[in-house]
Amino acid sequence: MIQRTVKSLFQLLGTLVVGLLIVLPVVAWRLSSGPIVLDILKPTIEKVLAAEDGSFSVTLDSTVLALGEGSRMLELRALGVTAYSGSSAPIATVPELALTLNGRALMRGQLVPNSVTLYRPKVRLVREIDGSLRWAIGEQPTEDNLSADEVVRALIDALVGVPNRNRPGRLFQRAAIVDADLMVEDRALDLSWHAPDADILMRRTGDGLAAQAKLDLDLGGEKGSVAASIRYRRDDNGVEGDLRIEGLRPALLARLGGALAPLSALDMPLKGTVQAKGDASGHVAELSLDLSGGVGRMTVPGPMGITHAVSSAALRARVFDDFTRAQLDELHLDLGGPTLTLAATADGLGGESVVKAEATLREVPFDSLRVLWPEALVPDARSWVVGNMSRGIAHEARAMVSLRSPSGRFDDVVVEHLSGEMFGDGVTVDYLRPMTPVRNAAAHATFDAKALRINAKGGEVAGLRVTDGLIVLGGLDQVDQWADIDLTIAGPA
Repeated sequence: MIQRTVKSLFQLLGTLVVGLLIVLPVVAWRLSSGPIVLDILKPTIEKVLAAEDGSFSVTLDSTVLALGEGSRMLELRALGVTAYSGSSAPIATVPELALTLNGRALMRGQLVPNSVTLYRPKVRLVREIDGSLRWAIGEQPTEDNLSADEVVRALIDALVGVPNRNRPGRLFQRAAIVDADLMVEDRALDLSWHAPDADILMRRTGDGLAAQAKLDLDLGGEKGSVAASIRYRRDDNGVEGDLRIEGLRPALLARLGGALAPLSALDMPLKGTVQAKGDASGHVAELSLDLSGGVGRMTVPGPMGITHAVSSAALRARVFDDFTRAQLDELHLDLGGPTLTLAATADGLGGESVVKAEATLREVPFDSLRVLWPEALVPDARSWVVGNMSRGIAHEARAMVSLRSPSGRFDDVVVEHLSGEMFGDGVTVDYLRPMTPVRNAAAHATFDAKALRINAKGGEVAGLRVTDGLIVLGGLDQVDQWADIDLTIAGPA
């Protein structure tokens, strides 16, 4: 009996193997010319995708067998997918959904999805002021149908949760969205944007979840693209992310408004990375930027009032503790010959804020200081320098400033410290009009909030040589200013 059973079993297995060897090439050849309709599987797949307690269900228009990406794997594809919460109205619709099956479960006679891919869905994501997320998935995602939260939560739970054979969803390994039309509205930051072509991949990892995304953005009619990766750790709820951009102009992002409006200052193509560390509750422990830029324009709005063409730029900065602390390691701008380097720290952002900054200009023609020296920064000293010092080159000009804003809005800035110095040569100094100016002088100037001091050496006045000179403009912190001029003149130049 046993021998006959074993013999029959091997005959059955042999028949199956031979059958598969015959059928699989035929199926593969047939799939190469298009999907095979398998509507007989509709009820089975609807049951697989539904919740056992009836709280969630799915209906399909049609089911087909197709070759997956790269023609390396068979996929069950469902067309016209609609999801329901209980017996209520639809909560999500997707044009096409593809499933691959868990091989081990299949050997146990269970139809358990291993991965799911959504094709061409229309998705709307809203981040509320309190940080919560709401989703809509369907042909016309609107404010009234932001009801797909349950679908998204179930999908993420399936990928993040500890694998469990008794909960088939927890055997999910991968979920993807391909060619999505994505609308994002961030009500906390008061901005919104549109990605007409978005690809998103999420996969299970040993300690949580990893996700990658590539988005083609439509920013007011101009195009841009970004690529992002996110890692989630299940044990401590931690999140780390990387954003890679190339050729994206910050001034375009400024058109989104809200917190991004200040980016209008940088109208140049950027490339580089933005990295973030925090947790799933929305806490941002650290945000770092490492970016470089090409030819464009820099505009500093408000009282600083600077606009200048830029040949190249480099930026390294970090933000800490939910944006309450910031550190600008370096902002380097090539201004077409002259260069500007800026470093700064900021503490207490969002409340009483303190900012300390150091800026250095190199190889700047004195005649260009009128453009590069902001009118609001030591205005009396600026007025004297740009009005009375010309020609020549400022090889280095450095300024240090410490500011405090009691409200954190920076419309009530108090200058607590200001100092700087400048080195140059070949300078013409009109120290006291209409007297003959000092020409071709080497100058070393220092300044603070109270006075500007200029040491001039090596120049000439009316054919005479200037061996030493000191020009002091004082009272810069007073209503009335005064000048003290002392020149030492020797024989013929």
